Amino acid sequence: MKKQFLFICISILSLVLLTSNASAISALNLFSIENNSIYYDSQQVPSSCGLTTTISTSVNGSVSATTSQQQVIQTIIGIAKYEGLGQAGALIGLMVAQDESGMQIYANSNVPLSLSVAHNAVGTNGDSVGIYQQQPQYDWSTLATGQAALNNLSAITQLMSPAYAAEAFFGTPPGTNLTGLANPAALNKGVQNIPGWQNLTPEEVGQEVQNPGPPNPGNLNYQNELKNSLPQAQAYLTQYWNSSPSVTPPVPFSGGLSPAANGTCGININCNSSSLSSASTPITGAQASIRQQVVCLAEQQLAVWKNQPGYPWNGVNTYSEKGYLIYSQNNVQEWCADFVSWIYQQAGYPLQPDPNWRIAAVVDIQSVGEQNLNFQWHPKSSGYVPQPGDLAIYGTGHVNMFISNQNGISTYIGGDQGSGPYPGGSIVSIETGIGYYDNGITGYVSPN
Repeated sequence: MKKQFLFICISILSLVLLTSNASAISALNLFSIENNSIYYDSQQVPSSCGLTTTISTSVNGSVSATTSQQQVIQTIIGIAKYEGLGQAGALIGLMVAQDESGMQIYANSNVPLSLSVAHNAVGTNGDSVGIYQQQPQYDWSTLATGQAALNNLSAITQLMSPAYAAEAFFGTPPGTNLTGLANPAALNKGVQNIPGWQNLTPEEVGQEVQNPGPPNPGNLNYQNELKNSLPQAQAYLTQYWNSSPSVTPPVPFSGGLSPAANGTCGININCNSSSLSSASTPITGAQASIRQQVVCLAEQQLAVWKNQPGYPWNGVNTYSEKGYLIYSQNNVQEWCADFVSWIYQQAGYPLQPDPNWRIAAVVDIQSVGEQNLNFQWHPKSSGYVPQPGDLAIYGTGHVNMFISNQNGISTYIGGDQGSGPYPGGSIVSIETGIGYYDNGITGYVSPN
């Protein structure tokens, strides 16, 4: 789909507004036309940029864990990676496991069969077992349920396996095919089965999985428990994310948002070749694997947004009002730079090191490239030909990701794009341009 852009530097009204608030922001407005609709991208440049975290953590630096705890931590992260849940999903899994078991495999004296399975501790809470204290008689095993599950050694062993427990906790994407299981419902009650889980707080998601239901004193108390475990979970995530390999879930599933063959991005497209495969530029050379992952993640997010009612925006798309907050760490602001920062963070190759991975201003992303450390800046004058995953910089006004070029038409995916009011009406969308420097692109930032 061919699209032409109209570039308007700054209107007289915008100039007046900017002049009155020059100390706080600078902006460049980028207009484009697609299907007779005007699309507007803008990025406010704050006076100070960097991380404004929503997680108050008192755990800093390296955190200690026994060998068995480390194995549990890395298994949770590995399952989250395989299913494409990123660090946001992994954090929830770690937080709940920390609260429920302290990353230990629990047997239960009320479940005699559990005592014959390898474990680190013994509890007495109902019939709860394993790292998430999942209860056999309440549909958590795919092998049996009810009283039959309590008397089924295979079902108890399954729940005490950290890999399966994490798979059940994370659930499966909508549309997943679960065939040949005695109790497929066990994999339909996890994180991914909560509508809009990405827009909830970690403790809200954890409570809904472990103790589903409307707000009540018990649920709110449990959320507070989870909040107390959040700093430790964040510390584990920071320490073990990069060193944790993808882990294949023990119970296979198909369909839905199927995991990619490379185990890095769960998505309803083939992430080994772009969803825009007929227009794809081959991913080769340095950092090819990173480029593949960020392109895959960008396409995944595009698919998520396209599946929302009212896409691209019809005045009532409630997802647009909050969907971007996952990228901006709940900051209400223009979010094109937040979006690409989040994509690279999820791929394990952040634009700048943790905990300050999020960059809120376009000019600061260019500055990262100019430092020529993990990223490199390629100005328009260099004639650089972009590769998939490169970040296209539009002056100080906008940034999105180069995906492919076919027949001279380049395709980009970006956030904070669209025709609605900003930021709550903007979306993740595809944009196109002629050549590599159309639409006001002033250069590219690429991973080294």
